[in-house]
Amino acid sequence: STRILCDQAKDAGVQVYSVAFAAPKRGKELLSYCATSSAHFFDARSSADLIAAFKSIGEQASQLASRLTQ
Repeated sequence: STRILCDQAKDAGVQVYSVAFAAPKRGKELLSYCATSSAHFFDARSSADLIAAFKSIGEQASQLASRLTQ
C-alpha cells in the first residue's frame, strides 16, 4: 500500500524525497522506490550524511519555491 500512495503522490506532481538512515535493505528499497528520482533519495550512513541529506533537500526545495514566486 505504501508503493500505491507513493505512486499517487508522484502522479499528482508531488516531489517526493526520502532519506534512509540505518534502514534495512527492504526499507532502503522502498524509500528509493518512493523517491521522485535517484536525486531525491538519500542513503545516510552517518550523522554527517544525514545532515548533508537534509541540507540538500532544503536547498532543492528553496530553489523550487524561488521559481514559483518569481
